[in-house]
Formats: sequence, C-alpha cells, structure tokens
Amino acid sequence: MLIPLAVIDAVGGMDAGLFIDNVDLEWSFRMRAASYVLLGVCDARMQHRLGDARRHVPGMPRGVVVHPPLRLYYMMRNRVLLCRLPHVPCVWVAQDVPRVLVKLFLFGGC
Repeated sequence: MLIPLAVIDAVGGMDAGLFIDNVDLEWSFRMRAASYVLLGVCDARMQHRLGDARRHVPGMPRGVVVHPPLRLYYMMRNRVLLCRLPHVPCVWVAQDVPRVLVKLFLFGGC
C-alpha cells in the first residue's frame, strides 16, 4: 500500500485490535467514509498461503478454506465488530452476514 502520511494523520492507521482478519477492510471503509478514493491494480497477483486446510465442495473448483478454531473465533469476532461500526456500509453487512453464517455453520466445527 502506498499511503500519504497526511491521510494517515487525518484518518488514522489500521486497527491493531483486529490483527488477524479484516484490518484492511475496516481501514478501507473508514477511508471511504472520510471521502478518500481508494485505487487498486485489478490485475496484480500475489502469492499468499493461509496455512489452513481446504475442503472440496461440489461446484467450487478451489474448495473452501477450513480454518483452525482460534482463527475462526477471531474471524467471526472481527466480523461482528465491523458490522457494529458506523462507517461500515450496510450493503457490505447485508452480503457478508449470510456468507459468514453459512461458512460458520457448515465448516466451523472442522
């Protein structure tokens, strides 16, 4: 990320309390709420390993990532925290909650 220091001074840095998941989402929502424009490179590629297992699900060529219980806890906790923040768009909450519930109930015990 290339972020001018003036922007960080105005909006603040990333929330270290989230530390595992959704740190970038929360910060992006805060930036947009402050009327900053976010730019991205759509064809950029990054190799990234979650270190978690994958489970095959019919119709999903890449399968579904199955996280260890502690990671799943922090993922769910951070999602709940995000849903309660005033700068998080309602449309994001509306599309994310059903997806997270499905993942939690279908794969949370694995």
